[in-house]
Amino acid sequence: MLIFSYFFLTLISLIIATYTDLKERMVYNKLTYSIAIIAIILKIIESIQTQTIEPIFLSISAGIIAFVFGWLLWKLGVWAGGDVKLVTAIALLNPINYAIIGKFLNFPNPLITISLPLFAITLIIYSSMSVMPIGFLMSITAIFKHKEILTKVKQNLIEKGKQLISLSVLLAGVKIIIETIPLDTFFILPIVILIGFLPKKIRLITIILTVIVGTILALETFLFNSITICLPLLTVYTFWKLYSESKQYAFREKILLKNLEEGMIPDKYIIEKNGVIEFTERPSIKRVIKNIMNNKIETTLKDFKIKGNIIGNPSIAGGFTQEQVDELKSKQGKMPKEIIVRKTMAFVPAILLGYILLQFTGDILWAIFI
Repeated sequence: MLIFSYFFLTLISLIIATYTDLKERMVYNKLTYSIAIIAIILKIIESIQTQTIEPIFLSISAGIIAFVFGWLLWKLGVWAGGDVKLVTAIALLNPINYAIIGKFLNFPNPLITISLPLFAITLIIYSSMSVMPIGFLMSITAIFKHKEILTKVKQNLIEKGKQLISLSVLLAGVKIIIETIPLDTFFILPIVILIGFLPKKIRLITIILTVIVGTILALETFLFNSITICLPLLTVYTFWKLYSESKQYAFREKILLKNLEEGMIPDKYIIEKNGVIEFTERPSIKRVIKNIMNNKIETTLKDFKIKGNIIGNPSIAGGFTQEQVDELKSKQGKMPKEIIVRKTMAFVPAILLGYILLQFTGDILWAIFI
């Protein structure tokens, strides 16, 4: 069957790409273009065999979806260009999840698979989850090396902790009041949101009154609900804050300009405008999502347009060229003595792991939402 060919070709390609990514931090175009060409040929053969255009149609659709999502991640500096090409080529070969390993092992429960060209999106999600433990370990290492991270997190938790505790007791109190009236529990969240828009003093009085009423109506239930809401919120927020505060240490480092080398990746765009060197931030994922939700597509596109002579680009996997290094060092009077560069991780091994996991699990992730 052709699907076994798709599986083995993808697996072998990912193993080769993993090797070159770990050794040279490169995914070669020869490999990705070869996969893409072979994928198109095989899909045409499958279309001829089945006498339908569905295989080639799904393949091309999956390739487009993979490229769009990969391009966005590349623009945000999350992925390298080689990662985008590799996942696009894999999507052409695997437009849907064939779940080969699960089917071969004849799992007792039938694997859920969907006939939509969304495999690349699932692969990106699984790959991101696979790389998380590495990023977590890097963050933990940074926390032990830089004690000031814990100080910052502690100060922030004192401020945000009060807000999270207030939210927890408010939710617990409103829930008890609504159940006592009685009203549908659907109204809990809208009521809490409305209270959040009240002026600060009125909001504080409302929370206090809600706590008093909640404790009078059902003290034990109120305490139990408050704790079960508050503890997970505090835990998740603490871990998120530790990660966000440790990022600048775990995934970035300062080096002297004189020690800058070819292949290092700048943390920001380094641009020369009218003889002046500027450092420009990349648009964050949060900013992009916010603009899209507010229908500000043009603003997002403008964020991606960098004007001026780009000497350093954080979105290029190859980092600085030797010419760029020499150019920056020649501008020592205009440049700071230190420059921030990114500590990068090889992402292809995570793609390989994500692909293997998907062959076991099928489309469980999509089954939850579709």
